[in-house]
Amino acid sequence: MGGVGHHPTSGCTESHSYIKWLSAGLSNFKMYSTDHSPQQYTTSYFKSQRREAREEKPPICDKQSERQFLTNNMSQSIPSLNPHKTFSTKTSLLPSFNPATTHLSKLKTKTKMNLPILSSQKPSLDLLANTDHREDVFRAIKGSLSNCLSETNLHKTVPALKSKTRGKVRDVYDGGDYLVMVTTDRQSAFDRVLASIPFKGQVLNETSLWWFDKTLHITPNAVVSSPDKNVTIAKKCSVFPVEFVVRGFVTGSTDTSLWTVYKNGVRNYCGNALPDGEFCSLINLVFLTAISCPSKFMLIYIIGMVKNQKLSANILTPTTKAVDHDVPVTPDEIIERSLMTPDEYDEVRAKALSLFEYGQRVALEHGLLLVDTKYEFGKGSDGTIYLIDEVHTPDSSRYWIANSYEERFQNGLEPENVDKEFLRLWFKDHCNPYEDKVLPDAPEELVCELAWRYIFLYETITKSKFEVPVAEEPIHDRISQNVSLALSSLVSGFVFGAPPFQKMLGEVFDNWELSNELSIYFPSVKSSDSSLQGRVEWALKIKGIEYEYIHEDLPNKSDMLLQYNPVHKKIPVLVHDGKPLAESLVIIEYIDETWKENPILPEDPYEKAMARFWAKFADEKCVASVFSVFSKVGEELDKAVKEARENLKTLEMGLKGKFFGGETIGFVDIAAGWIPLWTRITEEVVGVELVDEESMPLISAWFRDVLDVEVLKERLPPRDKLLAHNKGFRELLLLGYWCSPFALRVEWALKIKGIEYEYINEDLTNKSDMLLQYNPIHKKIPVLVHNGKPLAESLVIIEYIDETWKENPILPEDPYEKATARFWAKFADEKCVASASSVFSKVGEEQEKAVKETQNNLKTLEMGLKGKFFGGERIGFVDVAAGWIPLWIRITEEIVGVELVDEESMPLLSAWFRDVLDVEILKERLPPRDKLLAHCKSSREKLVAATTAAST
Repeated sequence: MGGVGHHPTSGCTESHSYIKWLSAGLSNFKMYSTDHSPQQYTTSYFKSQRREAREEKPPICDKQSERQFLTNNMSQSIPSLNPHKTFSTKTSLLPSFNPATTHLSKLKTKTKMNLPILSSQKPSLDLLANTDHREDVFRAIKGSLSNCLSETNLHKTVPALKSKTRGKVRDVYDGGDYLVMVTTDRQSAFDRVLASIPFKGQVLNETSLWWFDKTLHITPNAVVSSPDKNVTIAKKCSVFPVEFVVRGFVTGSTDTSLWTVYKNGVRNYCGNALPDGEFCSLINLVFLTAISCPSKFMLIYIIGMVKNQKLSANILTPTTKAVDHDVPVTPDEIIERSLMTPDEYDEVRAKALSLFEYGQRVALEHGLLLVDTKYEFGKGSDGTIYLIDEVHTPDSSRYWIANSYEERFQNGLEPENVDKEFLRLWFKDHCNPYEDKVLPDAPEELVCELAWRYIFLYETITKSKFEVPVAEEPIHDRISQNVSLALSSLVSGFVFGAPPFQKMLGEVFDNWELSNELSIYFPSVKSSDSSLQGRVEWALKIKGIEYEYIHEDLPNKSDMLLQYNPVHKKIPVLVHDGKPLAESLVIIEYIDETWKENPILPEDPYEKAMARFWAKFADEKCVASVFSVFSKVGEELDKAVKEARENLKTLEMGLKGKFFGGETIGFVDIAAGWIPLWTRITEEVVGVELVDEESMPLISAWFRDVLDVEVLKERLPPRDKLLAHNKGFRELLLLGYWCSPFALRVEWALKIKGIEYEYINEDLTNKSDMLLQYNPIHKKIPVLVHNGKPLAESLVIIEYIDETWKENPILPEDPYEKATARFWAKFADEKCVASASSVFSKVGEEQEKAVKETQNNLKTLEMGLKGKFFGGERIGFVDVAAGWIPLWIRITEEIVGVELVDEESMPLLSAWFRDVLDVEILKERLPPRDKLLAHCKSSREKLVAATTAAST
């Protein structure tokens, strides 16, 4: 790094040699002989920071010793780095040395960085790079490289939008009283756009929405709604022209980053006094065991901080905007230039530090370190200061893997990061991103890796699976339609009453009760009314509020639901004046506080708190245990019954009279009022007794009385319908997917047997808790649940169905014939389907090879035919297992433009292709051909794009 100062008349050659080695090896230590004053070396030291260190290896010191020394002796000595407005703080950073007792060996002592011990289940870059999920997402990323949202022009397609402001990443449109912010896929750094990253805009928007929701206890935000995966509609605010950058570590590579300015000698940054290096004299006794240089004094210069070191306290480093870059600014300058008033600055400063501290805590719980971030704030028309723009996204924040940080820091290695830092560094290595007019194209592998890391970070923080959008319609068209609809609802006072939405996936809107004053969007369950939605309706009825009701098909969640509840993606959702609310108990309290007549919660704070307690107890204890009774069998059922009875007895303690609210229904009655109906149905379906007059007289009476209240009773679902639904749900349930051939053949088997069953269409991009519970190993469909017992693997399920219900046998009785049927079914899956999949996904020579292999396999399959069908003159096990192949083969031929089965070379199989799909019981369950064709075309385009991208 720099030269070594020494007295020219010094006769201590060995001492000088040692100092030379130590200086070259330790970039943060400088040694000088005592004949020179410390002040003489200050200037030369900072000049030396720009020169490279010598490459010789020191005999006894290395980089790790340096890091350990600094960590052990300095990190806890750094003063508070965030003084409010006083910035001239001096303090000694050097440890106390006792020359008689201090030895070099003490430099090797390790000091922990005070990070909690994290389990091996936490994120790591090894896991990040080696998962099946990563491969799935990577395919989607590569398939979308040419379909990024790099530019929008909504002001040309949405009449309500007046003008556009193009930011580095966001396009912001003026929508009158609102701003429409579209987060694009543009990647920005060094104050310019570097590339477009697939799905980045969606990740940033959904990550921000998650954090906005989680930080409402710290500050209000300007979010009104999110009508699209890439869009947030916000209140208009007067934006403070200051970005509040909060930092917890000494790091970074840009000109304004803390490490860059610190290593360049800046010691007062944005009003923060940064610890400087200092001189200290040591007598020769310190080095007696290392060198023989008697009576010689040394000076050591120690730099205050090292790269990637954790600060002892988070600091605020505000910036303001110049023409094309950020400019650091002090709090005093903010006030002097009238960018903010002192009170505004104090409030925003406190909020920014609180947001960052909370963000660090949440990130660490999820195995990450939130290193630094930036916040923006604005002032509403009523004077309220709102958090705006984005929160804790991978664009505005730097994240490191927590597990590996300490060890890598101790060893002088860069932390494992899951943000855009590696792309920044690539550009710094290959160009001057601040001055070069034209930048090189970012390598495709780095673009894909960054897209994956954004998604990984979203999933790690939110604990939600990222939903890859289906590219069946252009992104810009989708956004235009959703924004137009959302703005019309905000302006007109109605919600989703426009003709295009009068049907939603086959479900007709029902129970429309429109008010000129109030507009509410409110979904419910398709096959039976949701208990959580029902209690919100009860609250609205008690208040006498008119509302619009929309029936939601939960297996096929609508865009409306996903727009209004992007975090949990669940019902119920209440939308009042364009502002959505989720979580039923939260909604009920909002209703009670907004409309004062007919109060639901008591006024007394203690009574109110007790009502909340019992409502939560009913949800978390009683409902959970009753559901266990419904879903368990055997010994687990016995345990669940006992637990449910104990919880219901405890709930009885909260009764204050006829109702939980006394003589009139209150908050707990509304929250738990559906439990009596659900409990009685569970008792009937399962054949157990959970509540009886003798042991629970009060709760038994409440069971009768609460369901006799007219305003509650009129909104209950029909008991017979609910009973039939839950009987079928418990007895036989099939989890499938609309175009899955494996789920389809299980349905065929059930239809052949004439068995009634409940069918749930899974969202495979966001797998349900039920699927993960019933198939925890493979986490795939189909899953058949019979009397509470789950079965996976379609061929296994078909055999179970055949052995359980004897009528209309599917497998032959003869053991040899049965074994032969199993052989051909397995051959069809492992050979025919596998090779045909290659035809579907490959191109060029690989596709030609796959076509030949598929034709050979299908000719071999033809050998198994025994007549019209594989089962002879009627369909059997192989026909059920392979009956979907004809449809899929013909669609593959049409999409790819090849011929796999023809009359001349495979006459028997060609006839079977026609005959098997003409069997009524199979034909009626086939997915619509046009829909399947469109789905397969879209899938093929993505696969080909991914294959092409991988080969270039």
